[in-house]
Amino acid sequence: MYGSSTLQAAAGIDTASKRPPRKAPKSPMHEELLQSRIAELRSRIPVGGLREAVVRSLLYVGMTRVAVDERGFEAIRRIRRVHGEIPLSAFKVLVRDQFHMLLVDKEAALAAIPSMLPADAETRVKAIRTDQAGHKCTR
Repeated sequence: MYGSSTLQAAAGIDTASKRPPRKAPKSPMHEELLQSRIAELRSRIPVGGLREAVVRSLLYVGMTRVAVDERGFEAIRRIRRVHGEIPLSAFKVLVRDQFHMLLVDKEAALAAIPSMLPADAETRVKAIRTDQAGHKCTR
């Protein structure tokens, strides 16, 4: 529909023009907000506990996939259920922030994971080995 020459002519678009289409101007305010958000995410990379570390780890592992499937969603649901119920809206913010931290500075985000985990090895293992019902996995 948008490729229709009639519609483009009605909108004032010259389809015969050899000039590249105009791009929206870059707003200095948008750039400032973006840099502020990136700085905030960088400052919070080492902050968090077991829940944030597990979410970040799973997101990192899943980043190489070209498609999202139900396994990733189920893993996220399990994390939310097993590591303390929090409101869904807050959990979505947590997941989004962890993903953005990986995008902003993957090396720092990954390097911070060990410091976010509890010192107790048994607690770490329990955090990772949970079945769909949220019980300790015996496999």
